[in-house]
Amino acid sequence: MSWFSAFCLGMVTEYKDVRIRGHDFRHTYCTMLYDAGIDLKTAQAWMEHADEKMILKVYAHLTEQHLAEATAKLCGSLAM
Repeated sequence: MSWFSAFCLGMVTEYKDVRIRGHDFRHTYCTMLYDAGIDLKTAQAWMEHADEKMILKVYAHLTEQHLAEATAKLCGSLAM
C-alpha cells in the first residue's frame, strides 16, 4: 500500500462522519505549495491548471502559519 493510500484510509477511518472529497485534496495541496513558498508558475504547472488567478482565488487558502511567518518577516524588516 502506498503512503497516499494509507493516508487516505486513515483519514476515512478517523473522520468517517466527515465528507472528504477528492477535490478537497487539491485545495490542501495548493495551500501546502503556497505555505512552502512555491512560486505561482510552478504551482500552476504542478497542478496542471491553466489559470493562475483561479489558483490564488479558489485553491490557495491563507493559513495561520503563513500569516505568522509574514508578520515575523515584516517585523524583522522594520527592526533597526
